[in-house]
Amino acid sequence: MPGYAPSRKSRVQDVRSWTHLARLIVLAAAVGSVTARAEALTEQQAIQRALARPGVAEVERQHLSAADSAVAEAGRWPNPVLSLDRDQTRATGTETTETVWKLSQTLDLSGKRALTAQGAERRRDATVAEQGLARQDMTVRVRQTFAEALAQEQNLKVMSAWRSRLADTGKTVTRLATSGEVSGYDKRRLDRELQTARATYLQTDAGLMRTRHQLANLVAADDPAATRVIGELLPAPAQDLDSLLARLPARADLRLLSAQSEALASEGKAAGRGWAQDVTVGIGQKEIDTVTGTEKGLALSFAVPLPLLDRGQPQAARLHALAKAASAEKRLRLSAAEADVKGTWHQLQALRDAAIAFRASALAESRTLSRIAEKAYRAGEAGVLELLDAYRAELDAERMIIDLELRARLVRIELDSLAGAAP
Repeated sequence: MPGYAPSRKSRVQDVRSWTHLARLIVLAAAVGSVTARAEALTEQQAIQRALARPGVAEVERQHLSAADSAVAEAGRWPNPVLSLDRDQTRATGTETTETVWKLSQTLDLSGKRALTAQGAERRRDATVAEQGLARQDMTVRVRQTFAEALAQEQNLKVMSAWRSRLADTGKTVTRLATSGEVSGYDKRRLDRELQTARATYLQTDAGLMRTRHQLANLVAADDPAATRVIGELLPAPAQDLDSLLARLPARADLRLLSAQSEALASEGKAAGRGWAQDVTVGIGQKEIDTVTGTEKGLALSFAVPLPLLDRGQPQAARLHALAKAASAEKRLRLSAAEADVKGTWHQLQALRDAAIAFRASALAESRTLSRIAEKAYRAGEAGVLELLDAYRAELDAERMIIDLELRARLVRIELDSLAGAAP
């Protein structure tokens, strides 16, 4: 409006309004900064980050490199040997010098070197299977820690809501106690319940912080306090039982036993060919110097050990026995795995059904009882103990659901590990 001049009071109010708005902007920026630093992870992201850590990759790379070197070493021929022999003899008025140089090479005519190389290749397969087993163990650790963190975060939310409800009820009871409408006992009893809620909340928060540190170490996160997990606690249904059983032979530990058995069998075959020794052949030149002149000729050699005392039979028997033991262990472990998978699969189904049914029935009923108890308390038809009992029943129902879903998730993790399946 033309000619309008705001009063001093209006100017002060404007300044305060803008100051308040600036504070809100700064607070929002701070909250946004904290949110930006918070790192929310899904289960799959946590697994990928854990397996992609430089230390894990370096260990796998070096072990595989060692296995490749062993394969290359087993397939190499022995180096040729260059030899020089020089003999001098003296007789009356006569001196004879005999010089022989030869290039010798050991030849494998029995196929032992090929069998040894085949065994080394199977050892490499065993190394790959060991790495798969280690990755599976790491995946299980990450998934279990992730599930515990997820359950603890949900428990913390439930405990926070419980504290807020008790605090709101406490304000009402304090007001009623001040006006003499309720007894002082109600206020003291509610304060005592609020102290219990606070202690339980702090205990849950402490457990969550420890789990976050464990998870942050597994996924190489910089700030454990800012590491958050997201997802549903209740696991998805597992694959059908026949599909899981069909995957068992491909499980890492069973592949490891298969590779070890095959490697030992190949090494045993190589050792069992001790009767066919390696042959060493040589070719060179022989020179004989005498007072009358020098004579030269072709020098040939042939050498083969005689397998009279050691034909490799004890070593072959030992390796064949170890191969059969590994094969038998594989069959036993496969049979046990089938029983474990069947039992765990049925356990998972039962736990999932129990969690879903309890959430659908008991939780809704507990919330209804809490509302009835609140109305009855306000109307003077119930005491504070009945009200707190209803609150506790609802809290117990919510925590029971979390516990059932956590148990179901841990069983699902165990089932996936037993079947060698990916999450």
